[in-house]
Amino acid sequence: MGVKTLDELVAYQQAVAFKLAVYAIVNGSDAAQQDFRYRSQLFDAAASVEGNIAEGWGRCQTAEMQQFLRYARASLEEA
Repeated sequence: MGVKTLDELVAYQQAVAFKLAVYAIVNGSDAAQQDFRYRSQLFDAAASVEGNIAEGWGRCQTAEMQQFLRYARASLEEA
């Protein structure tokens, strides 16, 4: 029995949790409140992990899914 929806995919669930944790940490930081460019870049990278997994899922082809998972991993490393 495999994964039938994106929300069942553990990597996607973890990406969402990661994004929310980053948002919480950054929003609680005085430095991030003053440096909007840093904050924006970090938020974009954290959100991109989830977005790339979702986009790969929507492609429905193994090679494309793998490529978007590589993009997601790169965004995770950036964040």
